[in-house]
Amino acid sequence: MKRDDEDVWEFFNERAAIMEFDAGRRRYDAEYYAIARTRLYFDPRGIGMPATSCFSPFWNTAFGWNDDAGKPVVFPSSATLAHMAVSAYNEARAAGREYSVLPTNTQSGRHITGRFF
Repeated sequence: MKRDDEDVWEFFNERAAIMEFDAGRRRYDAEYYAIARTRLYFDPRGIGMPATSCFSPFWNTAFGWNDDAGKPVVFPSSATLAHMAVSAYNEARAAGREYSVLPTNTQSGRHITGRFF
């Protein structure tokens, strides 16, 4: 992925200023929204984000945008989803409930259980 930090920063600063001054958002919200808009613009074009400053915590965050609400949507990473699945499995085991990653066998009516990982 090629880098063009100067253009990325210019785009980011313009979006942050628009959201702060024109939309009336607080600076920290404006910057967060601008990060999402910047990623949504540059990622499809194969241009990577700067590895420093406010971009670094979001290097692997998948962003979307809700046009109705005018806000970014953050999709959970695979690590977050795995953590949620393990937590659900551990909670079910601690409560004495069966937990399965497999669907119910609708032909026999039995619930298929097995090892989680």
